[in-house]
Amino acid sequence: MKKSIVTLKLICFSLLGIWGCSVDEDGMEEPLKDSNELFTKNSRVESMHPEIIPNQLVVKFKQDNLTEEEKFNIRNNFKNKYKIDIEHKETCDCDNDAIELWTINLSNSDFLKIENLVTNAEHNDDEGDVEIDLNFFFQIKNDPVFGSHYAKIEEKVVHNTTEDAINIAIIDTGIDYDFFPEPFLYNSSDSSSCTDEISGWDFVNGDNDPRDDNGHGTIVTKIITDQLDHYQVPYTIMAIKTFDNNGRGSYWANVCGLNHVAAKNKPFIVNTSFGFYKLSNQDIFKDIVEDASDRLLLISSAGNLGIDTDIPGNEHFPSGYDSPNILTVGGYTKGEYFTYPIHGNPYVSGLLKAPNSNYGVSTIDALAIFDEHRFKLINASNPSEVIPVDVRGTSFANAEVTARAAKLQSDLHGNPFLLKRNTLDSGFKQYSLNGVIGGGRVIIRNLINSQNSGPVHN
Repeated sequence: MKKSIVTLKLICFSLLGIWGCSVDEDGMEEPLKDSNELFTKNSRVESMHPEIIPNQLVVKFKQDNLTEEEKFNIRNNFKNKYKIDIEHKETCDCDNDAIELWTINLSNSDFLKIENLVTNAEHNDDEGDVEIDLNFFFQIKNDPVFGSHYAKIEEKVVHNTTEDAINIAIIDTGIDYDFFPEPFLYNSSDSSSCTDEISGWDFVNGDNDPRDDNGHGTIVTKIITDQLDHYQVPYTIMAIKTFDNNGRGSYWANVCGLNHVAAKNKPFIVNTSFGFYKLSNQDIFKDIVEDASDRLLLISSAGNLGIDTDIPGNEHFPSGYDSPNILTVGGYTKGEYFTYPIHGNPYVSGLLKAPNSNYGVSTIDALAIFDEHRFKLINASNPSEVIPVDVRGTSFANAEVTARAAKLQSDLHGNPFLLKRNTLDSGFKQYSLNGVIGGGRVIIRNLINSQNSGPVHN
């Protein structure tokens, strides 16, 4: 479905002028707790099992720069070995020399399901030409959000980027440019194999306009840019649209989206406020992350089912990959006895893991604010359109940490590993969160641990 052009509704109801929103990945929706609120939403969680596409494989050739003839021979060898037909092959838009999507026919095969084929190939030691993953759909959230779409992408591109600008890629539902008054988009017109690329790419509709027709990506981006504008950090944002107007995205689209960022061969902080469960052997996405470890740091949300993702069977990805250039973020809420830490004290108290936030000592690096994301979206093209937003979830906690990482990169510089360490060191520790989150770390908005990086003042 092509991007809609109707009034932005932000999955909310308007009753007597009172607005409220509650959106996040995993389909998690919670009742809002505002005493003035005139409506509620029922709590809901989606199944942990992704929707596996029964006749598709995501394929990565292990050797770079293969000729078309060499690829053809590898496909034929795979077909003959596993007795399948490859009915159709597809490549990513842009930068697609090593990754393909195969639509296959298993009717003549010994495998009842595509999962059996993938498992067999994974355990076949002499299968050295390709790596294969399942393809599947998963959700960011359920309810659609539609944008007004007055502004054009060309109007929002930064053409004279300063050398100290921090590049941030948002892999999500896109961005609605209407709610960003100044140019802020990364200029990618001269750094892509797609000759008509302007800034980023839409891997849902296959075009050069990654405009948001859902809302999730716009809200994530606004959380990041509001903080960076406040601290006068120069930045550019590149929107990578991999989820549709219903918040539904495929593994294939996200592999292509991440590969597109990596192919820029420039430093990027990559915000991935999404995730899937259970499928622990999906390695192509992880390979791209690690192959670009010299230039990409992924900030990845932990998910919202309130489960321990250290436990086998509860795994959440990409946050659960053990890649050294992934920083995973859960969510905290402020308890009754929370007080801001005394200057110079690296410890804090009174913060609670948000009940819906996933947790895990090994799989989650830090917590950031789960709720308290309240702000106004003002349509720069139509200033009378002002929409208060109130959201909660690890997607938005994740955006807080992306903003922190960008602030520290602007101040301190460094490779992705150093940036990850600096970002975690900028947080505080809470004794009661030991055994729940890695190091008991919490990253508090507008407050940096002065023992490491010095305070940030409002």
